[in-house]
Amino acid sequence: VEENETASETVTLDAGEVETVEFAVPTDTADAGETLTLSIDGTEQTVTTPLTVEEPPADPFFEVAIADANSSVAAGGAATVTANVTNVGELPGSQDVELVVRGTVRDVETVELEAGETRTVELTHDTSDRDTPAISPSVETANETVTESVEVLTPGTFDLSVVETNAPIT
Repeated sequence: VEENETASETVTLDAGEVETVEFAVPTDTADAGETLTLSIDGTEQTVTTPLTVEEPPADPFFEVAIADANSSVAAGGAATVTANVTNVGELPGSQDVELVVRGTVRDVETVELEAGETRTVELTHDTSDRDTPAISPSVETANETVTESVEVLTPGTFDLSVVETNAPIT
């Protein structure tokens, strides 16, 4: 951002592979209304785009970012999503933070935050065979929704037969 390297991450991809990388650009209220230049440098090209810093909302405004989630879980196991919830508004407030799977609220926690405060919440969905091969749980506040992907694995089944034994089987 503007001649200053704010953050960097090295990503190696195979042909056709896609990976999302997120960066937070530190700003303050003095930057509101300013347009910064964001540059992303790759091995073969550089992409530059303007980034406008917006005024923080006056009312409570709860942003959410997923901090951690199961990448996979066996059907019948718990898919757990950990999210950071930040009140970027100028006033304190309270909101429900919901874990939504297939349009249904599966877990909810009410969070009260002062302006600028962040809290970490852990939400859980007990999976079932119906969730295979994957679910896309969303963490939602009244202001924002973010979605993660969790692979739900089907437990294996095995046929067992005894071909020969040197002792009786009971």
